[in-house]
Amino acid sequence: MYSFRRRLDSPVPSMLLVCVSILLLWPHSWADKAFAAGQAPKQSKPQSIEELQKLAAGGDIPALLVLAGRYDNGEGVTKDESKATEMYEKAAMRGVVIAQHNLGVRYLLGRGVARDVKQAEFWLRSAADGGFPSAQEALGHLYSIAGPLKDETKARMWYRKALEGFRKDAALGDSSAQYSMGVAYYNGHGVAKNMAIAAEWLGKAARQGHAGAQYDLAMCYFLGEGVQKNPTIAVRWLKQAAEQGSAQAQSKMGAVMMGLAGTRRDPAQAVMWLQKAVDQGHSGAMFDLGVTYYKGDGVLVNVEKAMELFRRAAALGNEDAVKLMEQLNQYHAPPAPQIPQLR
Repeated sequence: MYSFRRRLDSPVPSMLLVCVSILLLWPHSWADKAFAAGQAPKQSKPQSIEELQKLAAGGDIPALLVLAGRYDNGEGVTKDESKATEMYEKAAMRGVVIAQHNLGVRYLLGRGVARDVKQAEFWLRSAADGGFPSAQEALGHLYSIAGPLKDETKARMWYRKALEGFRKDAALGDSSAQYSMGVAYYNGHGVAKNMAIAAEWLGKAARQGHAGAQYDLAMCYFLGEGVQKNPTIAVRWLKQAAEQGSAQAQSKMGAVMMGLAGTRRDPAQAVMWLQKAVDQGHSGAMFDLGVTYYKGDGVLVNVEKAMELFRRAAALGNEDAVKLMEQLNQYHAPPAPQIPQLR
């Protein structure tokens, strides 16, 4: 369900990418899902951060979940992943499977807490045993990752369990479940790999406005995976995801507007989309925007700003930026950077 930076020739979903997306694509629906599952008493919806904080301090589960989402996304408060993790943990200790799932993902990725795969396994298993399909899927990813917990038999078992739950919810029209079905068929997780069926499920979720599905469906149309290759339709879906605030889609729109997918170049539009993604901390967009400032493509040449963006991207682990900074340490005048080609 979700790259750290995915090029047009890369697989649609990667293992940790899926875990990230599970965590990030449900910002304020967590509390509603908890209510629907009967896991928390429904109360009047707080309208301010102060009200949420007061209720959360008293152990109110819906307030804990909503406040966690606010801290996670920096909405109405300063972004603070440690505080978000704290809110999830309080709710998880009360047996709320959504919080247990998200806490497990945070331990797996080291978000707001030190990375700890054993803690990740514990909390994901708690939620999975509670019948939460996304946690079952995340366990499948966890057991597929090379390391001390790698166990292909367990991975297959949890993927199959997750698929059963997703299939039921997807049949009822749940867009997140439809998206997860698409990912499962794309990767062959718990089911035989089938690109055409994957694209079909992604399309169902995308038409309901699911940003992750819109992005991945766009990649399918760019690459001709499960559908006939069609850059025009691809850009249409990609733009919808970008307009919804997907940093990944905004970054890709920037590259596409530079003509790197055989599309018409529009450097000014490229800069706009890249800047939106940069504002959300997307390292790939930082590198690409740095290239535009270095070359003066769509903006005035500004080498100082370009180098600042390259340094920021490198600090976040962007491979292209890291390589460029290594060249800087070896040469006084490094080769002109290029936006990575979208093959």
